[in-house]
Amino acid sequence: MLINKKTTVANNLMEIGVMFNKYFKRLQNKKKISMLKLDALNFIVNNANSNMSQLAKYLDSTQPALTNLINNMITRELITKKVDLIDKRISRLEITFKGQEELIMIKALMKEEMEKIFKILTPNELHTYLKTNKKLIINMKYLITQYKKF
Repeated sequence: MLINKKTTVANNLMEIGVMFNKYFKRLQNKKKISMLKLDALNFIVNNANSNMSQLAKYLDSTQPALTNLINNMITRELITKKVDLIDKRISRLEITFKGQEELIMIKALMKEEMEKIFKILTPNELHTYLKTNKKLIINMKYLITQYKKF
């Protein structure tokens, strides 16, 4: 019985992941929002004076793979790239006022969309969902650290 429940949970999680992906892909196309850009802007805001190497590591990518994204964000004046004062080989990434405004707009839009998704839950159901998610996130963060050891 427990195996069947775990299989059902796994299937439900995969299905909800696919549905979230489809839902937000539609939103991305409609509003020209990239989740990668959102992740990058969030990282830059939360990690002052970060560089390309740190951003690539956070996004689980490589610096060359992020070059187009970074150049596009610089062209759109969402971020700036400044030469490090001590080590001239390093470029520091900083969010601009325009980048902060766009990040606020994206987050507000995402919040609005999430409210549409979760409005069918009662306050009690939402509380239980959030409590369960918190446990899952903690466990997933731990598991990620374990995978990086290999």
